[in-house]
Amino acid sequence: MGNCSGTSRNETRLDMPSQTLTTPCLHHGYILSVSSLRNGDVCSSSDDATISIYNWRNNDHRVLRGHKKAVSRVISTKDSVSQKIWSASRDLSIKQWDHDSGKCVQTINDAHTLNIAGIALNSDGERLGSGSRDYSVKVWDVNTGKVAAEYSAPRNIVTCLVWSEGSNCHLFQGAEDLCVRGWDTRQSSKVPAEHLTGFQYFPSCLAQSNCGNLLAAGCKGFNGVGCDIKVWDIRCVRTGKFLREFSGHQQDVTGCKFISVRDIPGIVSVSRDCSVRTWPVFPDSNPVRQLSFQSHALPDQSSLTCVDTMSADNILNDDSRSAAMICVGDMDGSVSVINFELHSDELICSLRAKSLPSVSDQNEE
Repeated sequence: MGNCSGTSRNETRLDMPSQTLTTPCLHHGYILSVSSLRNGDVCSSSDDATISIYNWRNNDHRVLRGHKKAVSRVISTKDSVSQKIWSASRDLSIKQWDHDSGKCVQTINDAHTLNIAGIALNSDGERLGSGSRDYSVKVWDVNTGKVAAEYSAPRNIVTCLVWSEGSNCHLFQGAEDLCVRGWDTRQSSKVPAEHLTGFQYFPSCLAQSNCGNLLAAGCKGFNGVGCDIKVWDIRCVRTGKFLREFSGHQQDVTGCKFISVRDIPGIVSVSRDCSVRTWPVFPDSNPVRQLSFQSHALPDQSSLTCVDTMSADNILNDDSRSAAMICVGDMDGSVSVINFELHSDELICSLRAKSLPSVSDQNEE
């Protein structure tokens, strides 16, 4: 389903059968979202209406059921003793799950009137943002499940959502009317605090750097046109000028995240063209600090749909600063876990653990 063939000259194929791990079936539909958890767990959601928690280290696999339609987004608290998972579905509900028990502990029914395109937690975990095709963005109090703020704009069909890492009160969203809007949740104003334009096609994913200063948007596109990643410096965002703009993908950019290797910031992106690409955020005239960022073609891989970075406790290297690890979902219902290592200033893939679809479920709960 959705397989891509062929490798361009500037792509590195990841043919490493001795380092490829076959793992249980995760889903029987497209993977729509992935989220990294602690201790090797990866959470994924699918249009088969299920959520999977898969541990790539020991092949443990659990299935969470409760949504009635496709689960469009799944996210998790990153640094919590009692880790929580949040999901949004086309059944218009938002659910909170306990990671350890796999039980649903909270449900918000009829959160929106049309499909929920994105959810995001702020840095202190007290506010949950949600965005929908009904033109609205809502901010929820996670303790009460009540709406704390709501924003909307004409033709604001929301496609993606991210909180500013540098602020608990700033929420960015992409929209099909070719813009990114930023909402200051401390204010009741119906006018967004930021309004970023300059897209050929609409933004399909958003990411924020850990420092909170950089915002990246991956874009929908076709045949190499519009399939860009745009980066802004949040401190200068009102000028509307891009800090960087990257081109190279041939189809929709479906996911992007900031990574850091030896304190050198970069962006990893995935696309329906089946490639994972890494990009330098800041060009450096010092060749020792300039990484060789490139495109990696995954062999026998279907179109890629989403990506998340994994925490340092997952990284295989003794020096976690010299590596970055990601999890990637695809249209075949598989998840790939990829570890990038820095060798002689070249970022290469050292491991690929891929879950493969099968005809039967395993270890379901």
